[in-house]
Amino acid sequence: MYEINVSVFIQHSRYDIFNLLTDVSNYPYVFPFYVGVKRKGDNVWKIKALMKRGIFSINGKAFEWESEFLIDRENCLIYTNEINPRHPLKCLNAKWEIYSINNGVKISLKHYFDIRAVGIIKRILYPLVRIIIKKNSTELLNSIKKYEKRN
Repeated sequence: MYEINVSVFIQHSRYDIFNLLTDVSNYPYVFPFYVGVKRKGDNVWKIKALMKRGIFSINGKAFEWESEFLIDRENCLIYTNEINPRHPLKCLNAKWEIYSINNGVKISLKHYFDIRAVGIIKRILYPLVRIIIKKNSTELLNSIKKYEKRN
């Protein structure tokens, strides 16, 4: 399994950011590249969301995937697991960590992934998938910074 880690510091409350990230219905307002989010069911500790991402399209439709969110409110941790990831991914998981630091918070986003390929194909695909996931992770964190500046 491979890991990518990106982080950002913002001037905001730890719990405000945590609540923002656990309220997936607001994702299209926070993350402009999400065109829709539909909850399939939720409770305090677990949320399933069907998300559509607008910048990727397949046959003119937004790229869709289903993620499961596991929430640890006490420690401000959010774990996500993509259900049935698309090829070439074998698995795609993430961990959001939110820490209070000085007058703000550090948001760390770690993605863990593996690829459905072997040998030379895997060696070719890995750097490409890594670049895409890191770019998307950076976009997510930059969107939170922009949202924080607007509010």
